[in-house]
Amino acid sequence: MSVATRYRVLTCFRKLHKTKFAVFQDDDFAIKETRKRINEEFKKGKNETDPEKIEEMIKTAEDVDKLLRQTVIQARLVGEDRYSKSQGYNNTLLQGDLSDR
Repeated sequence: MSVATRYRVLTCFRKLHKTKFAVFQDDDFAIKETRKRINEEFKKGKNETDPEKIEEMIKTAEDVDKLLRQTVIQARLVGEDRYSKSQGYNNTLLQGDLSDR
């Protein structure tokens, strides 16, 4: 594996770990499980030597990072019919029942 490719893999690895903290703020269980899954997936590809497969795995990691940042929403009840939504670094208040959304 070239130095540049190794750098990209490590960058993806670090970015996914940062993303898990941003997306799953204060959710220790989700952070722990996500950490395990990231580490497992990267260990699976640790000995890969085919540049095309490595590139595919990097693309998958980048897609997962983007998916987590853009689609995962966690909400907390902060009052009667009021929820605090945390998506990435943005926090907003929602009203109504989230079970229908």
